[in-house]
Amino acid sequence: MLDTVTAAPTKEAARWTLDEERQLIEMAMATPRMSVEGIAIALDRSESAVVAHMSRLRIKASSWTQHDDDVLTSLLEEYPEPTHQQLLVMAGELDRHVNAVRMRVRAIQSTPKRGAKLRQCINKWDCGRIFFSSGPGERICPTCKRNPDYYVCA
Repeated sequence: MLDTVTAAPTKEAARWTLDEERQLIEMAMATPRMSVEGIAIALDRSESAVVAHMSRLRIKASSWTQHDDDVLTSLLEEYPEPTHQQLLVMAGELDRHVNAVRMRVRAIQSTPKRGAKLRQCINKWDCGRIFFSSGPGERICPTCKRNPDYYVCA
């Protein structure tokens, strides 16, 4: 098993280790979510390095706080299938744009998926990356799926 991630680093930066990548995923997916700045400090990396690696892992940084999510969840109990007018009320309560609230409502209502958890990649190159899998049938990480050799028949 590899002890470093195979994504090419810049000249100044060290490669991401599997342990760092695991910590990044755990911190980014924790509730409440850590800020990019907090993750960067914890991992002793630059904010831009954290954002770039989160992008490679398809993890989105969130500016929503736990308090925002709690308020939105309580509003969703009142309006389970919110209309546009109700979304406007929610946006006013949260001091956010209505489209941001609409997207967050969709995200809250669609997660967590059953069986979703952190899993280790089991591709034929033994990369061993830890990634957020949407279910037990998803065992190849997004980085390996982008590799052109992944689609070549054995």
